[in-house]
Amino acid sequence: MADDILLLKARELAEKINIDAKQLRLSNGWLQKSKKRNGIRSHTLCGEGGSVEDDAVRDARLQLQDEVACFDPENVLNFDETALFYRLAPNRTKSIVNGHRSGSGD
Repeated sequence: MADDILLLKARELAEKINIDAKQLRLSNGWLQKSKKRNGIRSHTLCGEGGSVEDDAVRDARLQLQDEVACFDPENVLNFDETALFYRLAPNRTKSIVNGHRSGSGD
């Protein structure tokens, strides 16, 4: 989650529980100190190359063939290297560190 989204959610929550906006000073500095105080860090997620099981790939290919079977071949596109990353999971996440530092982050 980007910091600007966290700040927006903090403002929405404050409004929801009837905290006067004039009492709040929700700034980037406030957010950074809050994340540090609560042990929230940002980590880059990465997978290991070649870590996909062959059975999972075979099953996914069969499922994909079933899904595109109803389309004319000229309407089936291969995005390959310039793939359309539909529903791509984010490559960063926030986590709470339990008393020790791990990974890299904000």
